[in-house]
Parts: sequence; structure tokens; C-alpha cells
Amino acid sequence: MRFLNPSYLHLLWLALIPLVLWLFRLQAKRVPVSTLLFFKSLAREHQESAWLRRIKKWLSLLLTLLVLFFAIFALARPSGNISADSISAVVMVVDCSASMEAKDLQDQTRLAVAKQRVKERIRSLPDQAVLSLIAFDARPRVLLSRSRNRRECLRLLEELTTVPIEGKPDAALTVAQRLADLESHSRIWLATDAAPPSGTTVDWIPVALPDPLNVGITGFQIRHSPLARDRYEAFVKVSAAASNKNKTTATLEVSIAGRIAQLRELDLAPGASSALILPLEGVRGQRLEIRLKAAGDCFGWDNGLAAPLPKTKPLTVAYFAEKPDPFTELALSSLIEAGRIEMRKGAPAAWPPKEQPDVYVFEHWLPKEWPADRPVIALTPQTTSGPLRTRTLSSIPHDGVRSVQPDHPVLFRASSSRIAVTQTTLLDL
Repeated sequence: MRFLNPSYLHLLWLALIPLVLWLFRLQAKRVPVSTLLFFKSLAREHQESAWLRRIKKWLSLLLTLLVLFFAIFALARPSGNISADSISAVVMVVDCSASMEAKDLQDQTRLAVAKQRVKERIRSLPDQAVLSLIAFDARPRVLLSRSRNRRECLRLLEELTTVPIEGKPDAALTVAQRLADLESHSRIWLATDAAPPSGTTVDWIPVALPDPLNVGITGFQIRHSPLARDRYEAFVKVSAAASNKNKTTATLEVSIAGRIAQLRELDLAPGASSALILPLEGVRGQRLEIRLKAAGDCFGWDNGLAAPLPKTKPLTVAYFAEKPDPFTELALSSLIEAGRIEMRKGAPAAWPPKEQPDVYVFEHWLPKEWPADRPVIALTPQTTSGPLRTRTLSSIPHDGVRSVQPDHPVLFRASSSRIAVTQTTLLDL
């Protein structure tokens, strides 16, 4: 025989209380009285032998101890011997990671299937089985520890939900093994869509799909296009799972403020990825949504994303000039008025600046220490600095550039009679 609640057995020390009271009971006292007639009449009515009185006292003590012992044994819940094949305790470990959200053809998630199979096993357990429930994603969570409340266990099991986190079962199995070691004839049930780690002794409840198909968005970043108002560039990376059996065709749908902006069709081999740079046009704060659609995709969490179009930040330009050219100042002023740049103008004596800009512009002057961490635009450099090597020449006109060249970005469709280019410096980069 074994006790289901052996912690109540320590109450047996309460049997000392009636035993002490019986051993140290009050003795009769001798008191002188004026007459004994009344007491003699009582003695004749209640006359009994000494041995009968002694038996009643012992019987009273015995009944008191038996009532106390039976009450304590009832609290300790004695049960019969358990056979070697029976289960007295079960630790249930349920996977709640992101992969358990995959759905089958009946639109059932892997977690829903795991709940159903665990419930079927619970119904086959003995009524007095000790139950423990552990849910895990990246970390284990002990929801129920060593309880016989089957209704509470089923309620907690039904409330489990998946979370978008990668599953790590090692820590959960370590906690489960410690709980299982506290009981005899215990088992560990592991309900997951992945094979249990090697070297672990568990009853695996597999819920993985036989032929899963999955494509998803694995990378995303959006930025404002340089020197362009209300224009953006979105980087999107789409990948196919290596477990896919065949090439998958997916459609990428891009919408801004509820309106479809682009549609792309992708063919992805198993384990392959495709990176796209999508030009977008919109207003700051508008909602950008990207959805990926593929026939038979079992996992929907990686098929969509949403993000607001970011705030456009003008380019910060630090302009240093020995003799500022009015045409350069006019060009920079037009960019400032358009809100594309913020200019910080200074003389060579103000070098180096306290705050670093995005771009340096030098005209008719170069610093001795070349800024290596920012891009530089050098206009008419007069000296050598950093990677720039200059050799000043006398004015030598080049008539070759007077002819119109269609592949030249500046001279195309320009009147050759109004163009004269003079080379003043040779650059040795």
C-alpha cells in the first residue's frame, strides 16, 4: 500500500494528546462530609465492578485513537500497490513556438492537433495520476506542477497559444526530467513538430505535417531615396523552405495606403532566396503593406508585413570654400529650397566642424587631414590632400568636348556653341 498524500502522515503526533490526557487524568479527592446516606443510595443505583470501569476507560482511549488515526489516513489517501506497467505521474511538455502555427488541409494548426492528442492520452490515465504541464518556446513555462486536478490541467492545456519565437526544447526537457524524478513510475510526453533531442527518454507525440510547403519574407528594410522627394526604396528578401519538394511560384503584392503599388511574381527553388529593391512613391506616414501569396503555403506568419513610410531627412552638407563660386552657391540654394539638403557653410578657418555632416563639399580648397568617414565632393582642388593628387596645369582648352555626345549626361542636347571646357588640374587617384 502507498499513500497519495504522504505529507499528512506527520499529523500522527496528535495521538499523543489524548494519550497524555488519559495518563495524567485527575484523581478523586477525599472530602469530609456530614453524612453518607445520599452517596450510599447513589452507589447502590450505579454499582459496578472495578474491572468493568477499567475496561470502559481503556475502550474510550482506544476509540479516540482510532478516530484520530482513521481521519489522518483518510487525508493521506492510501491506495493499493501499483504495478510496474502502470503510470502514476506524467509530465506533459507542449511546443508553443512559431512553427506550431502551421496549418494542414483542414485548417488545423499543429498546436491544435497536439492539444487533441494530449487530451486523448490524459483520458486513459488512472484517476489518481499526478499531472504536470510545461509549455515552451525559447524558454520553458511550468503551468501546472504535480497536481491531481485533471480539470485544471485540461483548462490550462486548452488556453495554450503559439508565439512568434523559435522553439528550444532542451531547457523544457531538463525541467520536465526534474519533475518526473520526484515521482515513481513517471513518464514525459513531448508534443512537438520536431524530433526530440538525441539522448532524451520521452514519449514523443509527433504533430508535424508530412509534406510542408512554406515561403516567407525573411528580410526587409526601407529608406528614403537620396535627393528625391516622396520617393523610397524598399529592400525585400523572399526565401523558400529547404523542405519544399518542388519549385514554388509566389506573388509579392505591395500596397501603399490601401492601393496596390506593385505586383511581382517569383519562382523559388527549395532553399533558394530572392532579393528585390522596390522603388516606391508615397507620403510620409502612409502605411506600406507587403503580402506574399503562394498556393499551399502552410505557414502564414511570415507572409506579410506592414510599416509606415519613414520621415524624409534632408542630406546634411558641409560647404567649405576659399572663394565660393556663385554658380555653386546657386545650385546648392535650389536644393535647400526644395528641402533636399541642409547646408552648413564655413570658411577654411572653421575646419574641422564640431558636428559631422553627411557630405563634405570643398571648393578651391582641401583640408590637410582628409575626412575618411564621409563622402567628399572636391570642386576645383588647388592642392593635394588624402587620396587626391593634383597637378595644376596652365589653361589648356579641350575642343573635343564641344561635339555633342548622346552618352554624356551633361552635354547631351546642349548647344555646342555655348560650351567651353578648360582643364586646370590632373587628378591622380
